[in-house]
Amino acid sequence: PLTFTNTYSLGSTTASFPVKKELIVPEGLEGPAEWSYTINVAANNGAPEAATMTGTITNETVNGTVTFGDFTFTEPGTYTYTVTESGEIDGVTNDAAAESGKTVTITVVDNGDGTLTATASSTADAPLTFTNTYSVEYTEASFPVKKELIVPEGLEGPAEWSYTINVAANNGAPEAATMTGTITNETVNGTVTFGDFTFTEPGTYTYTVTESGEIDGVTNDAAAESGKTVTITVVDNGDGTLTATASSTADAPLTFTNTYSLGSTTASFP
Repeated sequence: PLTFTNTYSLGSTTASFPVKKELIVPEGLEGPAEWSYTINVAANNGAPEAATMTGTITNETVNGTVTFGDFTFTEPGTYTYTVTESGEIDGVTNDAAAESGKTVTITVVDNGDGTLTATASSTADAPLTFTNTYSVEYTEASFPVKKELIVPEGLEGPAEWSYTINVAANNGAPEAATMTGTITNETVNGTVTFGDFTFTEPGTYTYTVTESGEIDGVTNDAAAESGKTVTITVVDNGDGTLTATASSTADAPLTFTNTYSLGSTTASFP
């Protein structure tokens, strides 16, 4: 018989897909000011490749997203791509699948009209995402408190004396193991040090320091009972570390200044 033979064929189609980077910085932390990660795409089992299979996402990348493609397909099928991430930033824990990779699937179907449609599992609305998390290690600080007893020239002053220094943490500030100390006439440099105080997040922490003790002939510092304030400022360095700085330092310690004086006396003679 006379036979007419028709042949069905397909045109090619293309697809692309986004990869997103999220860097989670917990509330109260600063996180790194700059960061950069490399995204690599590997085609599995002979899947088509794009012209570029590597991209970079930085802190300046719009929406934290890089797009791979176009990938060109000439026949129906299910094509998979393994996406990995590399990069090390101080203080940042990478996504658990950064090295092993995550899979993007592109499904290509024959529409029956000579065309193909390719659909990627990673889309603009639901991109494949690597989620990294920033965290900080704790830091410690301590601070000195000094006692000065002023004895005017020509006076002896007390041979022995002792004062108790108390520290109170304000508004939930961390406490040290010991919040009370004693300074006596024998204390080296007249100074007691409090700490370590341990901090796990940035902030401004205050401590009220008071002094108690009564020595004959001595007038205590005007703020002995009401207290003086030590401020410890903790900052996130952006590299997974914190730095704590106290307002009372070895060179400029918080000081209670007490003053010795004499009362009058009388005498008579026959």
